[in-house]
Amino acid sequence: LINHSFLFLGYSLNDYNLNLIIGWINYFSKIYGVENFYFVDEAMTAWIGKIIAKRIYESGLSFHWYSEFRFDSFLNYSYLSEIKKGGCSLMFFGLESGSDKILGKMQKGTNKERISQIFDYCRELKIKTMPMFFFGFPGETYADAIETIELLQKYSDSIQHIAMGTFV
Repeated sequence: LINHSFLFLGYSLNDYNLNLIIGWINYFSKIYGVENFYFVDEAMTAWIGKIIAKRIYESGLSFHWYSEFRFDSFLNYSYLSEIKKGGCSLMFFGLESGSDKILGKMQKGTNKERISQIFDYCRELKIKTMPMFFFGFPGETYADAIETIELLQKYSDSIQHIAMGTFV
């Protein structure tokens, strides 16, 4: 346990394991003073995020959690408000690119307008973000890369970390 943080890795966040994990959260929080939990999964699903947030809120414990999310349609203001109330303080996103052209080539199922809407909600709710992106996807131009940089600059006040790479 470093800096009062704990990482859940290797547990599928299904209903059975969620009960076990919630028990561990209570234990580590009360016994060791753990304040931050990172749920590592391919991407947090809507119902798991909502259940985690609800159980944390109802437990009366005060700690933060974060996980990886997609720019899915369920990430509306109401949903984000609920998970914020339940302790979600940082959301990792596979942004990949800020260019609609490149997002389309990647078949990400989202666009810059949707991404901006979610970042706007996170900013308003004071949920920090960590976009993960890369440059050099086949067909990406300098102008496409600049679109990504401009999108990140627009939301720099609500971005806590970034993860950048190059497409190889």
